Amino acid sequence: MPLLAKLLKIDRWTDLNEYEGSLSLQPLGADTAPLTCYVMLNAGEWDTLKVGDTLEGELTLLALADAEAGEAPPQFEQEDGVNYAVTGRLESLDGEMLVLDVAGLTVNADLDGHDGEVEEGEWVRVAGQLGLELQ
Repeated sequence: MPLLAKLLKIDRWTDLNEYEGSLSLQPLGADTAPLTCYVMLNAGEWDTLKVGDTLEGELTLLALADAEAGEAPPQFEQEDGVNYAVTGRLESLDGEMLVLDVAGLTVNADLDGHDGEVEEGEWVRVAGQLGLELQ
């Protein structure tokens, strides 16, 4: 299910390039703190974003470590900037792709070569870069 969120802050990483940055968002209809997500957009798309906008997109997580067994409650634990440890119930598993339900939000996690001895229905914890693919 796509994420609907209110845009709280825009941070373009112009010291790196004109495409990358982060957005701070308050998910709508979910009981979670604001999230800071990595975003890659073309220069023109960045210029259309305004604080207060309602955005729609897919939450992603690029794993920086192995997936491991987790415990309730579901959570987004911010480690630094766009890096989070995410705990959720594993909804589906397809190769290196995990779909997690985290506090009612869907997160598509890519293990990106990391291991994960996990099964559907279990609580899973994955650390990585939280991203948003805008729709």
